[in-house]
Amino acid sequence: MLKINEYAYNACERNGTLESYALFEKRICELKNYHLGKQNATYSWIYLGFEFCENMMRICDILQMEKKIETAVKRGYKVAFVFPPVYQKSIPMVKQWIERLKKLNLISEWVVNDFGMFALLAEAGITKNFVLGRLFEKAIRETRQNILEIPEVAKNFEILQPTESMKSICRILEEKYMICGAEVDTFPDGMLKLTDQHLEYRVHYPDIFLSYSPYCEYANVNHEEKGCFVLHQLCGAECCLYEQKISAPKRNEFYKTGNVMLGRQVKCPEECIEGCCRFVYSERIHLK
Repeated sequence: MLKINEYAYNACERNGTLESYALFEKRICELKNYHLGKQNATYSWIYLGFEFCENMMRICDILQMEKKIETAVKRGYKVAFVFPPVYQKSIPMVKQWIERLKKLNLISEWVVNDFGMFALLAEAGITKNFVLGRLFEKAIRETRQNILEIPEVAKNFEILQPTESMKSICRILEEKYMICGAEVDTFPDGMLKLTDQHLEYRVHYPDIFLSYSPYCEYANVNHEEKGCFVLHQLCGAECCLYEQKISAPKRNEFYKTGNVMLGRQVKCPEECIEGCCRFVYSERIHLK
C-alpha cells in the first residue's frame, strides 16, 4: 500500500534552476493548482540545483538562485538543494556555492550524489540534513526488456530494492554524517517496495533515472574530429535545446536529455510504489 506523507517538485536545471526568475515564480505559483493523476497533492518542497551535470553550475547565476530560494521559502516551501557528481577541476567553484548557500541559511536538505561532496559540505561546517541522491541507488533499471521475465531476477527481485542497496552505503557514511533520507526512482517493471524505514525515502515520478555520462555529446557536436569525444569541453548549455527519443522494440520509449538517459513511468503511483515516502514530481522529459 502506498502512503505519501508529503509532496515535492523537482525544479533542478531547466525546470526551475536555470530558467529566468519570472518563469520560476510563475512555475511555483502554478503548483498550487497542479495535481498528478489521482493524487490530491499539496506541494511543500522545492528541489533546486543540479542533479547530474556540474557544467550547469558554471552557467547559473548564483544571485538569481539565491533569489529563487528566498522566494520559495517566503511562499511556504522548504528547499532541498541538489549537488551533482563533481570533478576535481570544479571544487573551487563548488566551495563558493556552498559558502553562499550556507550563509543564506535557507536550505532544509542537502542532496548529495557523490562521496566527495559530503567532505566538502562538512569542511564548510554543514553536518546534518544530508540526503543520498539518486546516483547512490544502484538497482537495475532495464528498459529494453522486462527483467522480471528472467527467472533468476524475478526470484531475487527483493535484493534489487533500494532498501537493500542503501544499507551498506549508510553503514559507511553514518559513522561521520547524519543521513536523513534517500532519493530513489520507480522500476520500469515491478513494484518499488520501501519496507525498511531506517531511512526516509523520496520517490521520483514519473521520470526514471537510468544512467548518466560525464561526456556530453551536445558540447562536442561542433568540434572537429580530433576534438570530439574529449571530457570537460566548454559548455554553452546546448543540451537545454535538444532531446532524443529512443524506441526499443516492443518496449516503452526512453529519452536522452543532457547527459542523462531517462525512462518514464507509465503506471500510476499506486501500481508501482509500496510503502511510505515523499513523492517528488520529477518531470525532465519535454518531448511529446
